Amino acid sequence: MTLAIADAEAILRSRLGEPAKPTANYVIGFTTPSGKVLALHREANDTRVWFQPPEPPSLDGVRVMAGPLKNSNLSGPLLPLRAPTTLCVEVDSRDALNEFLDWYLELTLRIDYRSRSFPASYSFRSGTLATSWDELLWAAITIGRPSTYHVFRLGHPKQFLDVDGLALRFQFRSSFFRRRSEGRTVRAR
Repeated sequence: MTLAIADAEAILRSRLGEPAKPTANYVIGFTTPSGKVLALHREANDTRVWFQPPEPPSLDGVRVMAGPLKNSNLSGPLLPLRAPTTLCVEVDSRDALNEFLDWYLELTLRIDYRSRSFPASYSFRSGTLATSWDELLWAAITIGRPSTYHVFRLGHPKQFLDVDGLALRFQFRSSFFRRRSEGRTVRAR
């Protein structure tokens, strides 16, 4: 399966907005919200994307190309891509490009884990966990609590969760900060 360059460009525009550099014949480039840049080679036979290091993890349908790949159209806002450390990948499908973008935009965390004393009868003693920052934060908030009641007993869940996006909001309310005073719990002011 091959991803057409026009389809790849449409995905990049939908995920990253307008190009960082006016469209040239050979290259179209984008800037990520974190300030990194990447560019799509528009004249290649395969879908190729230049990007800044580090090298991506092993992703299905994404192959890191070997050797220095240069293009004189990597200029202006795309100038960081002319560095000798610049990498390029060939992408085979829409799903592969979206997975690559998730990694590059740092939306997916990949955490390598290995158990030291987990029972051998279970098959998941080691591997790579793919998760998001929201899920990781949720796990940190709820760890050791018997139910969600114990997580939200100090306020309504709406105060802390954006149900539409399932994104946690950092709202530090005075009700969270408690102290012990003479054997009873009181609100800190």
